[in-house]
Amino acid sequence: MNILITGQNSFTGLILCKQLLSKGFNLYSLTSSNSSKLNPNQNKLLKSIEQNKNYHQLQCNYKKDDAEMIKSIDKNIDLFIMHGYNVLNYKSKELNPIEIANDSTQWLIRFPEYLKEKGCKTVSFTGTYFENFSNDLQTPYSISKKISWNIIKCFFKGFSLINYLFPNPFGVGESKKFANYIITSLKKNEPISINTPYQIRDNIPVDFLIDNYISCILETHSLPNGVIIEKSPSYFVESNFEFACKISEKLKLIVPNFKPIIKIDKEAISDFVSGK
Repeated sequence: MNILITGQNSFTGLILCKQLLSKGFNLYSLTSSNSSKLNPNQNKLLKSIEQNKNYHQLQCNYKKDDAEMIKSIDKNIDLFIMHGYNVLNYKSKELNPIEIANDSTQWLIRFPEYLKEKGCKTVSFTGTYFENFSNDLQTPYSISKKISWNIIKCFFKGFSLINYLFPNPFGVGESKKFANYIITSLKKNEPISINTPYQIRDNIPVDFLIDNYISCILETHSLPNGVIIEKSPSYFVESNFEFACKISEKLKLIVPNFKPIIKIDKEAISDFVSGK
């Protein structure tokens, strides 16, 4: 099976590419090749991906002309996975969701035509679990993802479509996110300070998430043409404080005389926010 993908140079993008290649698929990656934001573990994984004989890199500038590169592929394309998204700080409240959605989708406008010529049947889009929130809890990032999904449904009419809403992934090789901060602090015997201890998040092991995502894509590909599927997986739905305690308890089992210190902001508002 031949797969075209965007967004390889991210924590989840690298795991996605690794697992697709491990299953023996041919991978054609549209990438800017900018790896400056990757940490050492991620750079190591990227190098192993690039050395795989089934990996093919296509230099991408995120312009409409990039669609022409599809013609250069000497094989049919079975799947197109849109994992990349044009946003650097998805937590920012200053994002303009309309501009982000436009920048992330308009360069794809000619893709449906060329993908049809290559026999492509299935298109997958990576969303965010924030889209599950009620309207008053939406973020600019989740709003832009919703807009983009609606644009994609218009662009790729006639394809089988899947919108897979990513929860909050954690695992080996992640960037400087909450789980990484907890483990790094614990290794140094430093106290864990939690500013938002009562915020509920849906934390999910990244390997499980990506394996489930791939299974979902392949299942959609096997269904009759033209189906539209939206899926939102779930795993550890708990507060930041509970999640920190969970990781601490696991480390206590393997590290002798380990005594974690967790400090919470006593002034923090009990803001229970969940995507479910």
